Amino acid sequence: AGYRGAYWNGGAETETNMSAASVNRETYRDGLAALLATALVGTGKPVDKSYGYLVGDFGKPLSAVIVTSTGTERTQNPSDQTFDVWVYLDIWTFVIQKDTNWTEAQAEDKRDLIEKTVADVVQDNTSSAGLWDDLQFAGRTTATDVQFEGGAAYFIEQIPVKCHVFQG
Repeated sequence: AGYRGAYWNGGAETETNMSAASVNRETYRDGLAALLATALVGTGKPVDKSYGYLVGDFGKPLSAVIVTSTGTERTQNPSDQTFDVWVYLDIWTFVIQKDTNWTEAQAEDKRDLIEKTVADVVQDNTSSAGLWDDLQFAGRTTATDVQFEGGAAYFIEQIPVKCHVFQG
């Protein structure tokens, strides 16, 4: 239940038990993915598929959302040996550009609705007991006009977020 390591102590190797309870980004990526799936996927909701990990080929849905880990910032407080941890995540939205009975105008409208719904999820869950102390946007979203996925052209938007976790 801990890291058993050794350190150099004035010429003699000394063994010690060290805590290994570091924050794992997976916990926060999975938590955010679950919140987004609840808000975005289902009858009358704007997204067909949702994933908490990068997917190589998600088929050909009209829309999908993917949450990926993009980095971690760990800062140690020297006075009490606690850590401030920021977990950085990207939310990727995919909306098919054009399909049978599906126009570019409908795609643009769905893209805007998905981004708005993601913003609602972030704003409604800035603090989540047992997960993070603070969830916030980590910059401007980035939209690309078209990318091919599974043989179809998709509008893609990257929404960067970060969550703060206090590790005592």
